[in-house]
Amino acid sequence: MMRFHLRLLPAVCVGVVWTASWLPALHAKASDRAEEEAADERILCEGLVPPGPVKPLVQAEIAGKDHLFIFDTGSRYPLLIDREIGPALGEMIREAGSKEHAQGSYALPEVRLGELSLPPAERPGVEIGMMKGTFGIQLDGIIGWPVLAGNTLYLDHDHNRFGIIRGDWRLSPDATSIPILEEDNRPYLKLEMGGSVVKFLVDTGADSVVSFNDGEYDRLVEEGFIQAIGNNQKTLNSDGVHPVRNGVFLKGTLLGIDLKGLRVTTNPRVENILGELLLMKLNVAMSRSALRFAYEARKNPEAPVSTDLMLGIIFAYQGGHPTVLRLKGGGTGEAAGLEIGDVVSSIAEMGERPIHAITLNELCREKAGQTIHLKITRNGAPLEKEMKLPAAISAWN
Repeated sequence: MMRFHLRLLPAVCVGVVWTASWLPALHAKASDRAEEEAADERILCEGLVPPGPVKPLVQAEIAGKDHLFIFDTGSRYPLLIDREIGPALGEMIREAGSKEHAQGSYALPEVRLGELSLPPAERPGVEIGMMKGTFGIQLDGIIGWPVLAGNTLYLDHDHNRFGIIRGDWRLSPDATSIPILEEDNRPYLKLEMGGSVVKFLVDTGADSVVSFNDGEYDRLVEEGFIQAIGNNQKTLNSDGVHPVRNGVFLKGTLLGIDLKGLRVTTNPRVENILGELLLMKLNVAMSRSALRFAYEARKNPEAPVSTDLMLGIIFAYQGGHPTVLRLKGGGTGEAAGLEIGDVVSSIAEMGERPIHAITLNELCREKAGQTIHLKITRNGAPLEKEMKLPAAISAWN
């Protein structure tokens, strides 16, 4: 099977120091090299899919400066720009609250994604402050499905990378291919689930496994595919606070993946969604040229780590330091004596690495089952805490 080679992005992306520990080199067989080199010439853009947070990230150049974007196939817009930086990049054309663009819009200059160019245009604004607050890294917007016009998105989850490839590009001859249904500038798949055909939005920006609308969720519970659990939670999105129901699959398959034991939620939208956590079990080529979704199962994929469960903490990032926003009852953070509002200034085992969602994921993998040492500030007073991490907890279970 051909292994796809992606050149790495520069070492520093908008204040985020990318470490090489989770970006292993690719080693192709000699027989693959000519095929690999031919594909390499067609690469237009490259990005990263860090194991935590599980969202594809890509570097874009605007007016000579680099900016970090989420690559979200669930977005119908080629580009959404964060309202915090929009005014610095272009004149506001429509104010926030307008019928066309609720978050306003800006006249942006050319945006370059590697060799891919997005011409000067009006770009809608988006509020991603909450997302930046939970990731701890500077994110300046969202790149969406329409930028793939005539090209192919390749998700190489074996190596935490993705690329945009010129024209139509296929995986190996053994890959399974199914048609993409494009509606409202977004990609959908029609898949059988419980004896019925269900339309799913393929959403790389969703850090979930699978989520259903209420009607589909109820049907699958009734038919014994899902066991409902913990149905009193809420989620916050741009439309406000919405109730969320959670469950676990008792049976079923999607894209050849055995769903038994995997988490499932409802979502406030009408779509049923295949999230990036599910896609991470596969290597995928999504061709917008041929409107084809090709996929192969990964061999023994390493499960993503749930840092929220391992640490027992939901962080918000303020001034570059993680602040304890929420503690899981009986969790690791509570056991270590942390309190809501504590600010983590350093973790000895992280050395000089900055503290954000990506580096915390690395720490949980490296130090699973060990004790880490935190320096915190509580109401202005410095404190030191020891935290015993549990063994790694999979986000797939």
